[in-house]
Amino acid sequence: MWWHILVGISGIAISFLWLLTLKSFRSLNSAKFKVIHEVEKNLSFSLFKEEWKYLDEGKSPRKYLKLSVVEQGIPIIFILLYVSMIILMYIGK
Repeated sequence: MWWHILVGISGIAISFLWLLTLKSFRSLNSAKFKVIHEVEKNLSFSLFKEEWKYLDEGKSPRKYLKLSVVEQGIPIIFILLYVSMIILMYIGK
């Protein structure tokens, strides 16, 4: 029965690493878009700025929902499942 707890703890650890990876990519993408917007200042047309306008600058979840928000839900669900599994295995002893 101890291996159930080990699997649960491993799953929680992997899910936390997943969340850290998502955070890292979010930071990287934010930096890239800052660079893109700086470059666009020197261009005659700003593609990414126009795209953002079509998406209401992220103000309307019906038009644009941050992918990072959606992605974070998956590892959080796994964390909850693994915690539940550990609790159920401990109670079932």
